Amino acid sequence: MQFSFRKWPALAIVTVWALPACADVDEVDLSASPLMRSEMQRKVLQYTVECALPNGDTAFGVHDGTRYEFAGAIGIAPEWREGPLPKPKQLDLTACLLARTNAFGVSVAISLRSESGGLAALPMFAASQEEHEDFPLWEGAFFGNIFDPNPVAYACTGAGGKDAALRALKRICTLPTAQTTTDGAQVSACGFVVLGTCEDVATTPIGRVFADHMVHVYLPDRAVSP
Repeated sequence: MQFSFRKWPALAIVTVWALPACADVDEVDLSASPLMRSEMQRKVLQYTVECALPNGDTAFGVHDGTRYEFAGAIGIAPEWREGPLPKPKQLDLTACLLARTNAFGVSVAISLRSESGGLAALPMFAASQEEHEDFPLWEGAFFGNIFDPNPVAYACTGAGGKDAALRALKRICTLPTAQTTTDGAQVSACGFVVLGTCEDVATTPIGRVFADHMVHVYLPDRAVSP
């Protein structure tokens, strides 16, 4: 699936909350969500609804007398209307959000794909032959759980030696910076822990835990309009 995304704020403000059931099942009232309080938080809510709810489902929230509407798109967790998400869905939703993050705050055309697990069964994560040809550059994969009380966000690199190309395409969330965690792990400009190449990560305990809950991002070999 081709998509574009803009940068979103700190992971810590995303928490697990139930989407309340409504009389109209295609529209969800989020007025009580703490993420309705500011424009930046509403952006997080917008991106989360896009990943969680399917196309055609909508959510809204009213804050200080203003109504805001959010449209579903991908449909990873439509059952979120009924209550808090189980852990597997938290991992899937996290992967979607991380994969669509952009450190520059700009919209970039990307191809989202998944190779296994529940995500792979969704049409939104399948790529046509044309999309494979148009988006050949494997940026890497994204995974974690930002809904956990101790949130984690990981990335692994898929395009070895392609740092310059990724920077030109304004996709650097898989590239380590000089910043490190307290235990010395490298961190990207997006705040994600960079674990190395995706091939190496697949054989690690973390890689095995998240194997069925990763979103891989592929890019064009040149900048294109989203």
